[in-house]
Amino acid sequence: MLSSIVVHALKGARGIAHATAMVTPIGLAFDRRWMLVDDAGDFVSQRIAPSLRHIEAHGDARGLHLVWRGTQSTVSPSHIHVPLPSSTDDVVEVTVWDDRVRASSCGHDARLWLDAHLGHPYDLVALASDRARPMRTSRVRPGAHVSFADGYPFLIANEASLRDLESRAGLPFAMERFRPNLVVDGLEAWEEDELAVLRIGEVTFDLVKPCVRCEVTTLDPDGGPAGKEPLATLATFRRDPEGGVTFGVNAVARGEGRVHVGDRVEVLERRA
Repeated sequence: MLSSIVVHALKGARGIAHATAMVTPIGLAFDRRWMLVDDAGDFVSQRIAPSLRHIEAHGDARGLHLVWRGTQSTVSPSHIHVPLPSSTDDVVEVTVWDDRVRASSCGHDARLWLDAHLGHPYDLVALASDRARPMRTSRVRPGAHVSFADGYPFLIANEASLRDLESRAGLPFAMERFRPNLVVDGLEAWEEDELAVLRIGEVTFDLVKPCVRCEVTTLDPDGGPAGKEPLATLATFRRDPEGGVTFGVNAVARGEGRVHVGDRVEVLERRA
C-alpha cells in the first residue's frame, strides 16, 4: 500500500504531504521545481544552509508559497507567495552537481525574504523547462530528464525498513529525514533492495538503485540538534559496493498518471 506522498517543491526545504499527486517524467508535479542558489549560481541545500529545514514550501501552477516555521523574524513576514516567473524572464544558468541548468530567477522580493530568515540573500530560481536537465547515467533510458532533484526523479522508501532501522538504533526517526516522495507499507524490511519494478496505482516505476545518504539525514527536521544518527547505525549494515551508506531506492516512472495514498503496491519484477 502507498502510505505517504510528499512533494518537496523547494529543494532542501520541508516537504508537504498530499493525498494524491500527478506523476510526471521528471518527478511528482511541482517536486523540486524551485531551488536556492548562491552568488556563483551553485545550488544550496541543507548542507550549506541547515535552516532550510524551517521553510515549508508549497508549489502549484501559480508559483511557490513559502512559510517560515523557525524563530519569528521581527523584520519580515512569516510567509510569502512568489509568482511563477515567465520562462523568458531573467533566465540564468545554475549548477546542480555537475550539471549546468537553465532556470528563471524569482526576483528581488524572494531574495529579501530569504535573507531575513536564512541570513543570506540567496536567489530563488524556478526550473525553466521540463526538459532542462538530462540524466547523465547509463542506468536509465536515453532521453530521460530530471528536475532539480539530486539525481533521480523519485525516491521510494519502505516503512518496514524504517522500523527496522529504529529498532537497531534504539531511536525514533521521522521519515522526513530521508526526504522520500513515495512511502510504501506492506513489504518486508529492506525488501526494496530485491525489487526491480513496482506498480503503484496506475503508474509503473523502475527501481534503479539504493539511494546513498549524506549528513543531511542527521539533521532533525523539527529543528533539534544534529547528531550522528541515523548514519552511524546505517553504516553498520547498509554499505553499497562503493562504500556509500544507503536508505530508500532511486526510481524513474515509465509513464505519467496519478497516485493516491492507499493505492495498491504490486511487485512486477524482482532482481535476478
